[in-house]
Amino acid sequence: MPNTGLGDVFFDRNLSFMTRWHQKPVMGFPESMVEHAGWVQRMAMYLACEYEEAGGEEKVNWRLLYETAQTHDDPEQITGDIPGSFKQRAPEAAEQIMGWELAAVQHLFLGLASGPALRNQVDDFIRNRSKKLEFQMIHVADKLAALSYAHTQVLMGNTLFNQVRQAVAEEALGLFDAYEWFKVIDEGDGSLRQYVWKLAHGDVSSWVP
Repeated sequence: MPNTGLGDVFFDRNLSFMTRWHQKPVMGFPESMVEHAGWVQRMAMYLACEYEEAGGEEKVNWRLLYETAQTHDDPEQITGDIPGSFKQRAPEAAEQIMGWELAAVQHLFLGLASGPALRNQVDDFIRNRSKKLEFQMIHVADKLAALSYAHTQVLMGNTLFNQVRQAVAEEALGLFDAYEWFKVIDEGDGSLRQYVWKLAHGDVSSWVP
């Protein structure tokens, strides 16, 4: 159930039990929504740090980055995890799904003084994930987190994730090309693009975590 006060926020572990990738059998422990949010936040942090260290001109709003990375999938408490691959194959359904997610946002963070601001933030991310620097970084981090999980599944012997790994890697490469800020990172250290390119093409001999 969505939160109704500060006490509920601290003691509600609902997202710890909600899992991703429910449409595929996974090996080992399934990934929870909280685990995913943590990975997205960590990867977004790395991207932002590298961008600043490489001399990126646009100032990063760190609070926006951290808060949105943690809450970007919170509407799925209500809608459930709907695979991105389905949204891409059925764009007419994707528009309806976005409407469900936006409606779900209004039922989150209830009873919190910060609730309206958090709801506006998640709403803004859903509508404009490709427009703000911080949202773009979270968008990329979201793909990298999914790619990391899919790659780990393949390394564990789960061949059902071979195509997932390739597809998500290709999506990540597309975002690298689409977002100008990534070029700042790429010029300083192109290893991330190289790793992702290898995963997109099935060459993992030089990257085994």
